[in-house]
Amino acid sequence: MEKFGASIEEHIGQCVGTFGPGSSSNHVKNEKSWWEKRHEKMEELMEEQVKKAMKKAQAQRAFEQERSLNSYLAGQQRLQNFLSDGTQGSVDMMNF
Repeated sequence: MEKFGASIEEHIGQCVGTFGPGSSSNHVKNEKSWWEKRHEKMEELMEEQVKKAMKKAQAQRAFEQERSLNSYLAGQQRLQNFLSDGTQGSVDMMNF
């Protein structure tokens, strides 16, 4: 019977010995437990999630900076057009 819990303390199970004919005690000692493997896998997944989140945030920042720059440049272009149209209109009025 075996019941898996969220933590090692909540894990309940009956153990069957791995020592027997043909088994090596070094093999058992060097092998990682299920909990150690689970913990390592969870750490790897968390690291991947952090990397993905950082990449996403960096891409979002770059997008916002580009959008801000484009907005600024468009405003400058409108201002330049307005000012150049205003001076052009003054010259036309003088020639009239």
